[in-house]
This record gives sequence, structure tokens and C-alpha cells, in this order.
Amino acid sequence: MSRRGRPPIPPEQPLAAYRVVYRVIQPGAPDSDEEHDVQRPFLGRLEMRRGSSVFVGSLSSDQGTWLYVAGERPGWAQLTSSRDRAAGDSHVGAGLAEALRQRLARVVGRRTVAGQACTVVRTGSPIASKATRPTAGDHDDLCVDAHGIMLEDQWTIKGTLARTRVATTYDPSPTFTDQTWAPTPSSSNAALVRSKAPRVVELDAAGIGRLALALDPPSGYSATGGYYSQPSASVLAGDSVEHFVDGPDLIDLTQHTVQGPANPRKGRRVKVPGVGTVTIHTDLSTVSVEAQLPGGAYARLSGSDVETLLAAARGLRPTRR
Repeated sequence: MSRRGRPPIPPEQPLAAYRVVYRVIQPGAPDSDEEHDVQRPFLGRLEMRRGSSVFVGSLSSDQGTWLYVAGERPGWAQLTSSRDRAAGDSHVGAGLAEALRQRLARVVGRRTVAGQACTVVRTGSPIASKATRPTAGDHDDLCVDAHGIMLEDQWTIKGTLARTRVATTYDPSPTFTDQTWAPTPSSSNAALVRSKAPRVVELDAAGIGRLALALDPPSGYSATGGYYSQPSASVLAGDSVEHFVDGPDLIDLTQHTVQGPANPRKGRRVKVPGVGTVTIHTDLSTVSVEAQLPGGAYARLSGSDVETLLAAARGLRPTRR
């Protein structure tokens, strides 16, 4: 807590949509631009470009998810026909707040980037990786605004600055069109990419009813379908994911088809009435709560706010079979 009794990273202020463009600078590589167009909870487009040429991309819409395939005849290849969390979206503010609580990060300053005030938090690892404590030689300085959006990222490895991302454009109230979420042009290798992607099928009511756990979500949230993902036909174990939405906010409930996590992760442990001890994790891009219920059923709740996820965990219950 701060001297005034407020957390250094307060809960994220709600944000339904945003556009942010970063300039990415890495020693030994050409500079590039990284654009995130997000309309929560399901619409997202991430493109990394050098000049006008896209070399990395992902897209999500109500019709599924896509991957951008670079090369001689570049374009978009569909991976799934199921909705998923918006491509390119993250909740860095929530992730850093939890890292601070677990003493894996510390506030090191305040800045103004792209016209927005942001708080600089130092952690030991970059976004979307296991949170670790920073050292003098290895750390990542992340500047986040009141909505939890990262505006600057300075990653240092062994005392050398390895990457800088700084927002050159930031719009917290953008206007998007249907074309924003259109996966055009299509990749000539789309069929090959789809054949190598994990097997993903929509979960209907019957499929959801066969899962080990059900969730009575927090007030305001409602179920809006989900999917089952299997890495390949030769791998029997897979994950089911159910979506619960409240406006732009999304809680994902993930269940494994095998009992319990193979390697339980370390994290902050909290007792939840009726459920037992759960573990809170962050990879700095989001937060999650993992629960192991009596009988071996395992669940992970992911979202943008730890307290909301703990409230959701209280609604977990075994299904009758």
C-alpha cells in the first residue's frame, strides 16, 4: 500500500475498447510497429509491421480466430471457428498489481507517454511470462495507465537494454468498423495451417453439462458459451473453456480433462469458503485463480480483477453425474 493507504496500482478503470500503436526498437533488428485494436470482450486484431508489411498477426472475432502467415503469398489463416478472448488484449495493470502484492515487482516512477499519465513498475520478466523478482541486470520496466494499458516497456537482460516498446498512438475510445475484424487477404496456406492447429470444437449445453465443474458466476455475469481444445488427435487430454461476460469484462473458466494440474504452480494462496485453498497467479498480462476441489477436479479462472475471480471461485461446484 502507498503512504496514503491506496494501492500503487489501483483496480483497472473499465475500458470497453482501445487502439494502441507501439514503436518497437531492438538492437540488431529493424525498427517495427505493433498495433493492438481491441473491442472487449471478443474482438481483437494484433499486427506487427515493418513499413506497410505485416510479419506477425493474430485476429479474433465472433466467427473465430486467425493467424497471419507471412511469406511469398501472405494472408490470414483461420485457426478456430469459436470465440475467444480478444486477440492482442491484456490486463497489464491487474497483472502488475498482483505481482506487487506477491513482492515480485516494485514501483519505480511516474511518466507521461502518448499524452497519458502512467505508473512505472519494475518486474523481473516480460509480459506473458512467469512473474519473477527484478534484479539490477535483469528486469522489465512497464508503464501502465489507469485502465491497465501498457504504454511503455523497457526490457533489460544481463544489464543490456534488449527491447523498447513505446506507445506512439493511444486511443481509449476508438471507432472500429466491420472491416477492422475482417481476415483479409486470406493466406494461400490456410488449409495447411488449419490442419496443424489444435482441434477446437464449440461446447453446446450438453457438452457443458458433462464437465466436472459448474460455475454460478458473480452478479452481473452471464454464460455465453465456450469451446473444447485438444492439442492433437493423438493426445486424449484437453481443456474446456467457458466464457462469462459482464459488458466488456470477461471471466474464462478452464477445466482439464485429467484430474488436477500435472505440475501445480506456486503463487499466493487464499482460502475460499466452500472451495478450500486457491492459488493466485499472474503472467503480467492477466491474473488467474486456480482451484483444486475435493475429488480432484481442477479449474482455472482468468480475468481482469483478483477480487472478482475470488468471488467467482466461491461459485464453483461439482456437477452431478
